[in-house]
Amino acid sequence: MPNRKTKTRSVSAAFIGPLPRGTRRRPARPRKQKKNPKSTTKGTSNVAKSAFHRAVCSNTDPFCMHAANAKLFDGNTARSLTYQSKDIYPVTTLATGDALLIVTPIPNRSFASMATEASGAVTTWSGYTTNSFYNAYNATGGAWRVVSYGFRLYTTQAWTSATGTYIVTETGATDITSSTGQVVASMSLGNTSKSFAVRDANITGIGRPSGVAATLYQASFTTNDYNDWTSFMIAVTSATASVTIANVEVTVNYEWMPRNNSGLATVATKAAPHVTQVMETRDNAFSMMDTIQSVKSFAETSFGVLQTIEKAGETVVAIGSNPYVRAGAGLMLA
Repeated sequence: MPNRKTKTRSVSAAFIGPLPRGTRRRPARPRKQKKNPKSTTKGTSNVAKSAFHRAVCSNTDPFCMHAANAKLFDGNTARSLTYQSKDIYPVTTLATGDALLIVTPIPNRSFASMATEASGAVTTWSGYTTNSFYNAYNATGGAWRVVSYGFRLYTTQAWTSATGTYIVTETGATDITSSTGQVVASMSLGNTSKSFAVRDANITGIGRPSGVAATLYQASFTTNDYNDWTSFMIAVTSATASVTIANVEVTVNYEWMPRNNSGLATVATKAAPHVTQVMETRDNAFSMMDTIQSVKSFAETSFGVLQTIEKAGETVVAIGSNPYVRAGAGLMLA
């Protein structure tokens, strides 16, 4: 009979018997885990980390895609609505080539500009301009607060003919228009001020809280404070006289409660969950943030804010908490 090849099955070592003396069985190689060089926490899922970043960004960067309809993660339990106001104001120089304006997040005092000057100093201010949220709130609102806000300044002059300088200053919670005599050319407060050439300046500013009242609901519009949010002054010197040299777009994200007798009270949604680590990282990010920037594209601003949020998150982790894990994937942004 012809020889036939027989199929053999592998048999485990238990059936083969002991290996010959001096022979070692190679142990199974353990599976390698992929390392993420950008991860700052161990055992953190990408879903949880992404949710945490979205939450902090929505409460920090007014231009973040998650900022519209965002609510504060501060433990407030009242049902509320959200509103994102976007208003554009012109920057017009006087006959001297100077201009001075102020930007705030307060609905009835969103923007004001210098009306007249003498010897380079302000003599009168224009009245404050209300933003788009003011009329919507005034009819049905019961209380409001700011989640985030900022401005973008677009230069409208041709690069080949534009002259002058911008001086952008982040100020404290004071009503600038209640006084006069500010010298436009010296609107500088050290590290809180930056100057830019008019011809190549596209400027972004992000306001930040300066006190505990920044997260409190306000029942009305007060006169002499900005609810513990910083404001911005933008000075223009030695520019072309009597022209609109730029536009300022002011973006403010509000959380507000309608009156009980308003029909809107029936559609108010529940508050955001209380996530202490989000608020801690938000505060750290504001303290580390370069709030006044000149950028080629506004996408660079959001990228810079995300980097700041990452570093601020590392600070929170370093002091003994893990915000990415605790925030989890269940964060609600609206």
